[in-house]
Amino acid sequence: MIRSAALLSISLCVVCFFSTVEPASAQRPRRHMQSDEQSFGEKGERPFRDRMESLRKVKLLEILELEGESVERFFARYTPLQRAVYDAKDALDVAVRASKAADKNNADESTMTQRSSEIIRKQEELYRAMDRRMSELKPHLTTRQYARYVAFEAGFLDDVIRLMMQRIRR
Repeated sequence: MIRSAALLSISLCVVCFFSTVEPASAQRPRRHMQSDEQSFGEKGERPFRDRMESLRKVKLLEILELEGESVERFFARYTPLQRAVYDAKDALDVAVRASKAADKNNADESTMTQRSSEIIRKQEELYRAMDRRMSELKPHLTTRQYARYVAFEAGFLDDVIRLMMQRIRR
């Protein structure tokens, strides 16, 4: 009974999430493509990331079959690790925008080399944050849960994109 109620509430959360995506985009007038500098940091970016993180957590609860205290223990460990991944991704985005701006301003070769090196460093930091998240969560999960978690993380973004494309085609 409790499990079916949990699955029902998870399903409702997912349906609500995806039902808000289409109507909101249908009401907004189409804008011309903007440069990365203009679109970064818009008001819509943070709520979208928050919705994605909520969806991620709901799906994790579902696939890992967490209940009770194990939910709290898992997310107490998961949340700061995921925040570190987001911070590393944001730093990478800043480095990419700086490189594009330097290119647009016809910067010299040494500046472009420096910008390229910075992007590579930020990518490595992102990979380390993702690896740390994976390795530090392993002791908190059973072997089966960890295998599910690794598969989930590997395909989460692709699954979300696929679902959004299906909604657009309807």
